[in-house]
Amino acid sequence: MADISMGSNRSGSSTKEKARACAYCNKSKTKCIWPGEPGVGACTRCVRLRRQCTVPHHGERRRRGPSTRVGQLEEKIDGLVSLLNASRQIQQQSSAAEPSSSTSELQQATSAASAQDRSSASESYCILPMSCIHVNDGHLGDCAGQHAQDCLPPHHNALQTPTSTVQTSSPASEPTKSYIPPTAYVDIIPQPYGCLRITMGEAERLLKLYQTDYHPRFPFVPIPRNTTAQDLFQRAPFLFRTILQIVAPQTAALQRGFTVWFREYIATHVVVKQEKGLDLLQGILLFIAWSESHYYAESWATTLHQLAVGLVVDLGLNSHKPSKHVVNGANQFVEDARRLSGFKGRPAHTLEDMRAYLGCFYVSSLAAALFRHIPVIPCSSYISFCCEKIETEAEYMEDTYLVILVRMQRIVCRILTVFPPPDSDGSGTMTFSAAAHMAMTTLRADLEDLKMQAPKHLWDNLSFDIAFKGILARLYEPVIYMTSSSVSSVDGIRKSEAMWCCLDAVKASLDVYASYPVADLSYLPFNTYCHMTFALITAARLVILQDPDWNNKLAGESLDFAGITQRLSERCDQADNVAIAEEWRRKRKYVNDTLSVMAMHRDKLRWIRSWYLSKIAAPNPAATGNNPLEPQPDSQYQGQAMPATEMIADPGNPALADALTPMSFLGDDWWQTMMDDMSFLQP
Repeated sequence: MADISMGSNRSGSSTKEKARACAYCNKSKTKCIWPGEPGVGACTRCVRLRRQCTVPHHGERRRRGPSTRVGQLEEKIDGLVSLLNASRQIQQQSSAAEPSSSTSELQQATSAASAQDRSSASESYCILPMSCIHVNDGHLGDCAGQHAQDCLPPHHNALQTPTSTVQTSSPASEPTKSYIPPTAYVDIIPQPYGCLRITMGEAERLLKLYQTDYHPRFPFVPIPRNTTAQDLFQRAPFLFRTILQIVAPQTAALQRGFTVWFREYIATHVVVKQEKGLDLLQGILLFIAWSESHYYAESWATTLHQLAVGLVVDLGLNSHKPSKHVVNGANQFVEDARRLSGFKGRPAHTLEDMRAYLGCFYVSSLAAALFRHIPVIPCSSYISFCCEKIETEAEYMEDTYLVILVRMQRIVCRILTVFPPPDSDGSGTMTFSAAAHMAMTTLRADLEDLKMQAPKHLWDNLSFDIAFKGILARLYEPVIYMTSSSVSSVDGIRKSEAMWCCLDAVKASLDVYASYPVADLSYLPFNTYCHMTFALITAARLVILQDPDWNNKLAGESLDFAGITQRLSERCDQADNVAIAEEWRRKRKYVNDTLSVMAMHRDKLRWIRSWYLSKIAAPNPAATGNNPLEPQPDSQYQGQAMPATEMIADPGNPALADALTPMSFLGDDWWQTMMDDMSFLQP
């Protein structure tokens, strides 16, 4: 009997433990105490509060069924396995009576399954144009032509889990710590600006291409060699997308879409949200460096430059960190305020910060020197400190080239100070004197001393060579706008010497540009294009310059302006053909849907050559002064470009129509205006 009673008590206690609370106690989150059987009568709390006591009914829990997505993936995997097994059996039975029919049936089944998977994958994936990504090995297949453009992600991509595809529909780009498989797609250009998606494995290849081919030519934004695409995407996704857009092959529409997205992203995060980050500054520098050559010829393009300068100031990259050892009124006030507020102050600048600051200074001073923009970053002693620090650390091999570029640009700042450009209305021109000749001689000596201090391996660097000769041309270019001195005849001889030095520097710059391998011409940064453009503009001014101390006829024969422009146009045409062949693996820059950047350079050079030939073929009758542009039948253009006199003598010559274009009837005032605003660079 005792055992039975104990069992009944145990069962009763278990029943009380399992008793459910009434609705009111459950809502109040209090313990429900039943005086008797649960559900019979009212609980103690409801009786005391005179509430209606009801017990909620039990609801059946819905069991979680198998995942639909997982089931679909399993079915597709089973189908692929069966196809592979069938193919193996057919290969083993290749000696059967009807091998061809079996193979054709298998191919039809495989093509049908692949077409179904491609149709489903094409709705959500868009891969690199002119490329085909094989997911099984994570590499980029060598596809070319229309077949490569029509390539879609293979059916293996449909087997990836949802977490293996990174989709960023919004332009926001925040650092992430999640791992991305090598076969997963990453958005580079989000919707609605376009749809450029690449795999993380392909991003690794493009990042290596940037480190080996692009960074050495513009060394201000380095990426460590041991940094993977995964690491860069997690640390700085905006910089990651900018680098890949610079290198990745894409259509003209995608390039325009990325430009719009890039500007909207910078405007939103820098102007609206007032964010400050080194990756934003580095992204702007890279976008400026690898844009088209006519970038700085347009006034609207300076907005990004101004934002970059603002980021430099907001980040405090343009000055030393206040030293605690230097005690003065300003520093003491700042230190006391920081100590009372608990603010630790900004950390010391890293080498990465210094490179970004020097890159912004380089872009600013180059635009001011060659395109007459307002210099917004002064040449301070902190620039010298950054150069010495980077040179001492020598973290990258390209740091030597970076330091030399910045130090040469400091000499350019001195040139701007001594010889400021004249105003647009022609006022403010200087008179060439012995002081101007002495200043040019001193600045050239400093520039040549700096070249002698550079390592010997830089002397063979074509980018360094064209930068050095371009600065020489900028040093002597102000002589074109100077008036002759009426005090001493020696000043006139010195002025002629200075203009001849400018002609030599311009000719050397154009020769260096023409000596570039055609495989590299399409992938040069903006500073090389800027020096080439400036040399071409200065050469055009020298061969038509009317000055008592200058002989433009002799200058044209020495420079061979028609010959050098023809040679450059041919090199640009060859470079464009190489870029077409390489378009499946790297970016070919476009101006519009049908015209590439190199094709635009080729057409502009041909136009300038036709203009020059028309000038010497039909000189201005009013310009019959000291040095008229007379056509020379026995000029050295024979064998390279037919003289204009021979073209005129032969009315049936088709080259005559090319030379005597409508541009030949435009006056010198129109040409001067066109050269001043550099509209010939615009497409």
